[in-house]
Amino acid sequence: MAEELKGPGIFEIRQFIKNKTVVEFYTVNDKFLKGQILWYDGESFHLQLENKQEITLLKTSVIYYLKGEEEKTKV
Repeated sequence: MAEELKGPGIFEIRQFIKNKTVVEFYTVNDKFLKGQILWYDGESFHLQLENKQEITLLKTSVIYYLKGEEEKTKV
């Protein structure tokens, strides 16, 4: 039996896309990626990384993902 992806559900993913939320991804090869989800088709995420590079990340390569931390504003 395949292990379920750990992280937000489809409703949250749709909200991330709609709100252009930054999301952090941790992959099976110990990579950390941070960017906006442009689309998700159930099998893969298409991301725009912080450096504006676009990549497609297969769902099977993701260990965990979550909403990125909010940037703190200096006062």
